[in-house]
Amino acid sequence: MLADVGLVRARKDGRNRYYSLDSGGMRSLRESLDIFWTDELDSLVAEATALQHPNLKENPDDH
Repeated sequence: MLADVGLVRARKDGRNRYYSLDSGGMRSLRESLDIFWTDELDSLVAEATALQHPNLKENPDDH
């Protein structure tokens, strides 16, 4: 499964399979996780701020 999504490379030698990390796949995974967690943490900060300051609005044009 990890080879199917490009995270590892598999090499078969007789009955054995040897796996190694695929740096390109790992880099892509890292970028995706960075984007995900940045968005999630930004949302968490916004929620925490809204709870601390319920009278503040994100967009003052929303009346």
